[in-house]
Amino acid sequence: MRMAGAFLIVLASCSPDAPPPAPPAPEPAAPSPILFEAPPSWVKEPPSNSLRVFQYRVPGKQGAARPAEMTVIHSRVRVPFGDNVSRWAAQMGGTEPKTESFKGKAEVDLADVSGVYTGDLSGEPIEGSRMLAAAVYTDAGPFYFKLVGPAATVGDWRDEFVALLKGAGR
Repeated sequence: MRMAGAFLIVLASCSPDAPPPAPPAPEPAAPSPILFEAPPSWVKEPPSNSLRVFQYRVPGKQGAARPAEMTVIHSRVRVPFGDNVSRWAAQMGGTEPKTESFKGKAEVDLADVSGVYTGDLSGEPIEGSRMLAAAVYTDAGPFYFKLVGPAATVGDWRDEFVALLKGAGR
């Protein structure tokens, strides 16, 4: 008899007069990635590690210049810019960086440092390097953009990199 009661409950829940089940509650939205426009000749690559949101290979504008790399990392926590500048300077052999701040779609802090790059995963120092590293502050936390590679390549793309930063936002 219990079986028949359970069967009737199931049938009643399938009746055409029963209201449809409520849709599941929506999942909270993850913050959307930052939006920016990279120059068309920059080649988007799959991020080489889980910290990176975006990664690009940046070609040299001069025939002999080697490519650079531009990466974007997101953090929900805002670290004082000076702490990041110290870390980036250490990756470039301790050279004192030039810093500036400006406003685009978001607030931006930028560091420009040249030297011997030691932050590469290969562990081999790379002479004659330059790094442009920036924090772009959004409501979802800061996004850290870093363009690093041969000084000639990075220097040739500086204006476009700054324009990219000014247009970056959510």
